[in-house]
Amino acid sequence: MRAARAALLAGSAMLAVGCFTRGSLAVDPLAPQRELFERGSFPQAAAELTPEVLARLPRRHRSAGHALLARSLEASGRLDAALSAYQYGETLYPDNLELASGLAWLLHRQGLDDRARPLFERIVSIHPHNASGNLGLAEILRGQGDFAQAQVRFETALSEAGWADNADIQRDYAELLADRQLFEVAARAAEKSLTLARSPDTLIVTARIARQRGRLEESYALLADALALDPARDEARRQKALWLLEDGRLADATAEAESLLARGPGDALAHWVRGVARARSGDFPGARADLGAAAAKRRDSPFIARAALAFLQELHAAAD
Repeated sequence: MRAARAALLAGSAMLAVGCFTRGSLAVDPLAPQRELFERGSFPQAAAELTPEVLARLPRRHRSAGHALLARSLEASGRLDAALSAYQYGETLYPDNLELASGLAWLLHRQGLDDRARPLFERIVSIHPHNASGNLGLAEILRGQGDFAQAQVRFETALSEAGWADNADIQRDYAELLADRQLFEVAARAAEKSLTLARSPDTLIVTARIARQRGRLEESYALLADALALDPARDEARRQKALWLLEDGRLADATAEAESLLARGPGDALAHWVRGVARARSGDFPGARADLGAAAAKRRDSPFIARAALAFLQELHAAAD
């Protein structure tokens, strides 16, 4: 999920921490590779952290060296290699929270929540207020439909210093509160996210919450703001088309659907919206054409395809 990126960035701060002993600055043998990482030279940092280099590190630095290698590989986009590095490092140093957290987040981002969840749980069992561990659990619990426990985990993460000032996390928290139908609290979290970063994603979420609160015109205005920031954001156009259809504004819904189809002729949702609007307007041949096009998108848009096929069958039955 989007908040996972925040955890990755927050975790990078751990790599910049120097080592101090007896009140004096100690030599950090990983300083050159840390500097490369902080400059964004991830492949070079990974290349320098060879098995020989890691083996020569002082014992107290080895777990950090493995963590830096794994993070450098991940930031380079070499996810399979990063996964192997995290797993190997975490096996050698099971008490290193940076390795455990990095592995958990990488597994989570790859959809392997059955493997990520025990790692997050172990992290919070060691440090109950660990923000990264609580956030990871919050996202997994939300995905599994346990909204109440997800809220607890979100709030624990947000209670830690600095985390409440992350716009992505506040937005995800707002969505969760809306899932729980706590719309007024959700609106406040969404507004907090907007004050931190007025992004198209947050505007779309805030628009949905506004509509759930019955503020229809406000919801349309927020979608317009999202499109003003990013005219290519088709998610906002699709949402608008659906709402126009729900509100019975058939001509406007059709126009929005046709705008989407002009941008992508195979857009399943646009065909669905225009097909339903045509059926409600009495244009049954046009409706059948659009619904047939949507029903054909079984692989890309299975839910829309099933709905379109069901409606298409109703139209054929009515015609008989």
